[in-house]
Amino acid sequence: MTNSPASRPARSTVLLFLGCLSVTGVLVSACGTEFSGDNAYRAESFRFDGPELRVNSDFSKVDVREGGAGEVTVAEDRTVIGTGADSPQWTLMGNVLDLGKPCGGKSVTVGLCEITYTVTVPAGTHVDVQTSD
Repeated sequence: MTNSPASRPARSTVLLFLGCLSVTGVLVSACGTEFSGDNAYRAESFRFDGPELRVNSDFSKVDVREGGAGEVTVAEDRTVIGTGADSPQWTLMGNVLDLGKPCGGKSVTVGLCEITYTVTVPAGTHVDVQTSD
């Protein structure tokens, strides 16, 4: 079989594609994937009966719902692909609920970090959500 000049570019393209595919596979497999476990979902409740609540949250979506009297409940749904995100401690001081920075700073250096919080507050509570991306 002869090696025609027309077949060389096609072979080079195939080899380049396979090489890129191999490198991509190695890079993806080097990243940890975290879809379930301790960090996939968590919830916590705080006693609260004020008329207004400010929620501070970085790098996340916050949904607000009305619930029963006397408490604020925070539920977190997390998807992390790559290096793991932090699990910050949530605090309620006065009328300020601080959800921390789970995807910020040095906690996620490679990959995807998506957090959705559902904050359930007493009926009639005015909620001001402060987020930064």
